[in-house]
Amino acid sequence: MGSDVQNKMNALAQKWDGFLGKVEGRVQAVIAETNEGLDQLIAQHAIDHGPMGAAFGALKARFHGLSSKVGDAWAKIDGEIDEVRGDDGFTSADYGAVSAVRDAMHDKYSKMIDDLALHREHIEMSKNADWARRLQLLAQEEAGKGVPCSQCGTPMLVENLDCGGPQKCGSCGAVNNVLPEAASALFYRGTGVRALANEQCWQYVLAERDAKAQFDRKRHPTAYDHRAYLKAAHEKFTAYYQAGVAIYPKFTDDVTAAVEAKMKHYSAWDREVDKQKRELFGRIVEASSTGDVAGLDALVGNLPNFVGFDECIECLVERRHYPAAEYLFGKKYSMKGEGVAKARWVVSKLAEMKRFLGSD
Repeated sequence: MGSDVQNKMNALAQKWDGFLGKVEGRVQAVIAETNEGLDQLIAQHAIDHGPMGAAFGALKARFHGLSSKVGDAWAKIDGEIDEVRGDDGFTSADYGAVSAVRDAMHDKYSKMIDDLALHREHIEMSKNADWARRLQLLAQEEAGKGVPCSQCGTPMLVENLDCGGPQKCGSCGAVNNVLPEAASALFYRGTGVRALANEQCWQYVLAERDAKAQFDRKRHPTAYDHRAYLKAAHEKFTAYYQAGVAIYPKFTDDVTAAVEAKMKHYSAWDREVDKQKRELFGRIVEASSTGDVAGLDALVGNLPNFVGFDECIECLVERRHYPAAEYLFGKKYSMKGEGVAKARWVVSKLAEMKRFLGSD
């Protein structure tokens, strides 16, 4: 990279780092302000979900605003990078170097957007759990007082804390329609038990989040990649419902059935063609891993019409299976009849694909 281009890119990179540092400082201020405000609401208005809902809505709006600000700033600085590329005397070597700097800056942008979402989710999780603990204490106080019988006034303990229902008075025998009071209803039927269960399984929430990110990063995921993502989701929901039942046995009648119901969301929109692609790419990666050249030949020699030859190579390159990728590039060279030397062409094409996929 020429010195003039390098100086311009260094200045843009420093400008971007400085901006992100300011955003991070603002994020920490928002977190502190939010925690303080929500703690006050929990102490003063625990049984009124109106103010609490408004506060969580405001939290989402603030983080959405920060995300939009970061996105707008990135669009502006990316435009400035395009201007550098348009300078007179800009060479192909400059292009590669500038692209590398730009990619590093974009990675920081993506990380900031992801971090903003995670910060918001963590605040919502932790403050909802704090709210739930406050509701639980108030619900215990309500349970201690009971609900007076409509006939004789004798206090009756609420049997169905989540929804109430008909109950016979132990003193006079009158049947009452007993309903839980505000804190009990919010804790057992509303946000309370769910919030505490979510807090207890937070490590599984993060694990599923990471598994999804890894799956989404794959240009050509395999069946194994998909199973790893589904496994993380299954573990999250299992931990969630087990925690909920431990807090309140009526949280769900059947943990296994509840988990399977949630998992249906992960298969409802899974197209058959995508399943077939994942299976095929999985077999290609397996053949590469075991050195099964004949198996690899058989797979790429009989591709379905919805999978291209280059996609098979990309699947290998993004996993850094370079020897098998070189082998397939060699087969492609033979099919296309390129005019340059085979070894040179294969090395060039592999390097080009590495840069394209960011697998260097």
